[in-house]
Amino acid sequence: MKMLHHIGYAVGNILGAINDFSTLGEVAILGEKIYDGDQKVFLQMISVNGCFIELITGEGVESMVNRGGPYHTCYETNDIVFSIKKMKSCGWTQITPMRSAPLFNDKRVIFFQKPGMGMVELLERY
Repeated sequence: MKMLHHIGYAVGNILGAINDFSTLGEVAILGEKIYDGDQKVFLQMISVNGCFIELITGEGVESMVNRGGPYHTCYETNDIVFSIKKMKSCGWTQITPMRSAPLFNDKRVIFFQKPGMGMVELLERY
């Protein structure tokens, strides 16, 4: 079973984005900002009115910053291997290898894309 975990936003400045999101409701900063060298980005998790938002900035997302709107949606899964097979069988294209994500205590993640659906990240629950 997959359930929505968070929505990722490519932003020019993390503090500026936190201020922008604060106009929508109560913002809580969750943990420390970290650098992910594999993606060449800084990452910060926040909660806005209880919804998890991942703020992403840096070289790895520069081309996405001015597009506006969500960069990706992330779904948490109990069985990432089964979920990968399911995504591929339903026409999704794998766009990254599976790897450990430092923002999520090195749980495994993988990204897919499908025309009309955008980018989806799968996050291993355990």
